[in-house]
Amino acid sequence: VALSDQGLICCWNEGNSWMQRSGTWPLGSCQEGVPLQREAIGELLADLLFDCDVIGAQIVLCLPLAAARWCVLEGIPPGQIQALTDPRLLLSDSSWSEGLQDCYLAFDSCGGLVVATSVPRTLLQGWLEVVELADLPLRRVDWCLTAAHRALLHLAEDWIGNLAWFILDGTDGRLVLIRDGVADLDFSLPSPTPASTTAWIRERVNAWRQQMQSMEPLGWWLSVTAEEQMDWLALVDSD
Repeated sequence: VALSDQGLICCWNEGNSWMQRSGTWPLGSCQEGVPLQREAIGELLADLLFDCDVIGAQIVLCLPLAAARWCVLEGIPPGQIQALTDPRLLLSDSSWSEGLQDCYLAFDSCGGLVVATSVPRTLLQGWLEVVELADLPLRRVDWCLTAAHRALLHLAEDWIGNLAWFILDGTDGRLVLIRDGVADLDFSLPSPTPASTTAWIRERVNAWRQQMQSMEPLGWWLSVTAEEQMDWLALVDSD
């Protein structure tokens, strides 16, 4: 179940095919990843799964885009994380240091480096309450950006080069620049439009490539709706 401020998308395997259904929350139910109208959200989730006849399925919950933060920890071997008594010390010098005690932290290995993800406790507990209100068995909690990143690397495994990944989620956008499979830079883009944002994005991408002095080809991945694809193709250089 992938969650957003606007609604949810449920995906499940049926036979040899993947099925998908979506739903929309009542207006104002979820803001910046926080479930505000938990009973209404839980009821919609339960009704949608009931209508899809997937009663009893275990739920993998993908938190909304605005729900978490992530960063790459360079110089830390993945095997050392488990041995640390308090992994929060690894982020003590970062912009995350304030409020870390009120967050859940997850550490994953990616491209030989460690990726840290931080989720506010109150936000996560809110979504856990939604699942409890829906009376559904929860198997695992994920974040939609890290889940999509894993999927992107799988789908683009034959691509030799770096990736510029543009994401449009409702009225908010994101530009993630990926080097050797690892997210190198992540920019938030409030209310982007092709006219207002294309030049800004291309400047950042060109500066990033110049700094790396990389001769590797650059691939683009656009996570936008089918109706928006043509509008955003101007991001892509002809070469």
